[in-house]
Formats: sequence, C-alpha cells, structure tokens
Amino acid sequence: AGILQMESPLDSFTIEGNATFSGNTTNSYLSYGTLYLKGNLTQSGNSASFCPDLDHKTVLNGTGVQSLTFTNPGSNTVTSHFHDVEIQKTSGSVTSPGGSPLVVINGNLIDAAGGYWQALETQMSSATPRLPATLTTHLKFPANSTLQGNFILTGDMTVTATLNIGGRTVSITGAFTTSGAGILQMESPLDSFTIEGNATFSGNTT
Repeated sequence: AGILQMESPLDSFTIEGNATFSGNTTNSYLSYGTLYLKGNLTQSGNSASFCPDLDHKTVLNGTGVQSLTFTNPGSNTVTSHFHDVEIQKTSGSVTSPGGSPLVVINGNLIDAAGGYWQALETQMSSATPRLPATLTTHLKFPANSTLQGNFILTGDMTVTATLNIGGRTVSITGAFTTSGAGILQMESPLDSFTIEGNATFSGNTT
C-alpha cells in the first residue's frame, strides 16, 4: 500500500539510485514539488502507481543511461505517466526498453541541451506541449494539441487528434501518419512542417 506523497510546491525528493513504483495509486498524491532521479524508473503493481498531475515535475539528472519502464502507461487517472519531465544531463541518454517502449507525458518535456531524450515511444497528452529542440523517439499525439516551440524529431510521428503547428517549424526524419480522428492543422503563414520520410494521411478531413 506504499505511496510517495508530494503535495507542496516546496517538496523536493532526491533518489541517487533506481526508483521502483509498485505500490498503491498515487493519483492526487503527486501534485506538486520536484522528484530528482539519477537512476532508472520502473512502474508496476497498481496501474496508477506513478501518476503525477497538476504541477509535479520529475528531473532526470543521472550521468549515464537512464531507462524508463512503464507497465501501465496512459494519460488518465488509472494509468501511469509523467506530468512535467526535465532532463538535466551532461552525458548518457534517457531510454525505454523494447518490451515496454511507451512513455506518456501529460505536461512538458524539457531538455535545454537537447538530444538526451531517446525513449522508443513518447506520447504527449497536453493541449499545449513543450518539446526539446531535438529528440529521438516515435512521437505520438492522441489529444488535440497546439505546439509551443520548434523542434527536430529523429523518428516517426503519429497523430490521432488535431495537431496545430501553431506558427512553429517542425522537421521529422521519419514517417508521418494521421489516423482515426487525426488532423494536421496549418493555419499560420509561419507554419513549416518538413517530412523526410513517407506521409500517410488516413485521419479526419483536413
């Protein structure tokens, strides 16, 4: 029944090693403060055993490769995810294993240096997602979103809701796909969207 509770903006919790969240649901218990992690993160047990919300931030600041494993990834309150994630690394990378490749972020992904985020699959569920200038992943947008910055994606992008480029410049080295209710929205003269790979538009009307 173990729960880590962080509900004050002043909360700061540092883990020098690996973190395993396999206890009870943390929905509404990880709402504020900052969790600093230098090792790997593993989520298992209760499907919402790592379920931050509101203004909680996880800082990944290890010196080597940090692996993120979510057994129950998702964006709602009965699944596990990050809210804000900030990378403060000078070496290594942030990855996810082949058996559990998906990492869900309900807030922003911050990597000022750029290039350290290399999770196999990343789902951005925020309506106004902030992304690093460079990242390597299969990037997924399942909710209506307006981009908040320019970025270069090494990998594929899948859109299943409305993705508004929002006057930004985006470049993708891999394939781009819309499916289901997916829409690519470009309504600003400043919009620039480059697809180096194949483009498949099989979503909603544009």
